[in-house]
Amino acid sequence: MRRYQERGFTLVELLVVIAIIGILIGMLLPAVQQVREAARRTQCLNNLRQISLASHNYESTFQRFPPGTINNRPGTGPRYNAANRDGSQITTLPFLLPFMEQTNIDQYVTCDKDLNQTGAGPAGRWYNISGGATNTILDFEAGQYGVQSFKCPSTDSEARTGIIWGIFMTTYGVQDVSGSFGGLEVTDYCSNAGYVSNADPWKHLRGPFTERSKETFGSISDGTSNVVSFVEVVPFSFSNESSDRYAYSWFGASNTITGFGTPNRKHADGRTPYAGPSSKHPGGIGVTYCDGSSHFLKDTINWWPEWLALTAIADGMVTEAQ
Repeated sequence: MRRYQERGFTLVELLVVIAIIGILIGMLLPAVQQVREAARRTQCLNNLRQISLASHNYESTFQRFPPGTINNRPGTGPRYNAANRDGSQITTLPFLLPFMEQTNIDQYVTCDKDLNQTGAGPAGRWYNISGGATNTILDFEAGQYGVQSFKCPSTDSEARTGIIWGIFMTTYGVQDVSGSFGGLEVTDYCSNAGYVSNADPWKHLRGPFTERSKETFGSISDGTSNVVSFVEVVPFSFSNESSDRYAYSWFGASNTITGFGTPNRKHADGRTPYAGPSSKHPGGIGVTYCDGSSHFLKDTINWWPEWLALTAIADGMVTEAQ
């Protein structure tokens, strides 16, 4: 009987097989990453759409959109002025909590939301806590709760510190009654305030969410399908830092102006000096329009006139940039 000798792999053949498998894996991994990023981008746009629809429900209930911020005293405009700083310093997203199934957090929001308030004082400002004897959880603690719908999945895993709005955004934490400092939960989505202010001569370039604003669907004369309502604003650094580790607090700083720059605009030193519209998604940023639709805008969009036209509610310009 003839006997056959079994033949195994030679070392060269084994190395060839391993090399082929390595090549296939190398080709597959980028495709997997692209699929994952596409899924994250879809989820991000869905988050923006949910926020926008919540603002619609707010408008339907109160016959106006929520304000961009309550900071300066009525009639003084949104530019920072210590003499006019007279409000609760709350911004857009906290107003939307009841319309996003977040009543468990909204019940702790006790600061003054009156758009006509003057002399809010310590009792009306969100960062003052009346805990002590009653041990009540109020605004400062509420701001430490995270809302998943306020975060982009492409940046959700990054370590970031929430900031509140201060002059040149230099306030990184909020002091509570015990004298300690705590971090604030962050957001990657901000309401659009428009170019610089809601006062002349720039009033026609205002966005739908400005200082103590009371905009309605009717006041968006450029058309709700032509105006951005919410934009992505991702972690940023200051000029003396090398990493992006700051972000907007959803409770007290979730409002941005287009005067901060075009999407992904960088400072001369290569860093983002202010948190302007930007994203971690390759090639663009997520936005939602006042009609509730979400879009992915290329980050090559021109600042003028396309970007300003998209962010102003009454400038009379309509752009084809989508």
